[in-house]
Amino acid sequence: MLLDLIDREIKTEFNVVLTTKNIEGGLTVKTLSTQAGDIPLIPEWTLPYTGTPGSGSAVLPAYIVTEDLIEYHWLSDPNPRIFQLGVPGSLASQYVVVKFGGVVVKGANYAHYQVLVDR
Repeated sequence: MLLDLIDREIKTEFNVVLTTKNIEGGLTVKTLSTQAGDIPLIPEWTLPYTGTPGSGSAVLPAYIVTEDLIEYHWLSDPNPRIFQLGVPGSLASQYVVVKFGGVVVKGANYAHYQVLVDR
């Protein structure tokens, strides 16, 4: 939601269109040009926000992260495991894919920052 608001505000106020860049996995994201270089703006739909965006009552989170200090640690095997639910041999069967592990964020108090935007 915040990325869309930033995109619209930059177009309206400065007549600037955000450029795009291909990052890992074939994902194309918008970038913000700064003196330090182009910063990728990666949307994440699971970030919760409060209020109604654009009404002045919304608080939208954004995170500035140091990518090198974010890792994924897994238990025993990095590959996901597939489990079949239900009775074997039945016509209807479901599969569940589980990856055992979690994200590890190093240097949380100095290498990453949460920004809350009121809109």
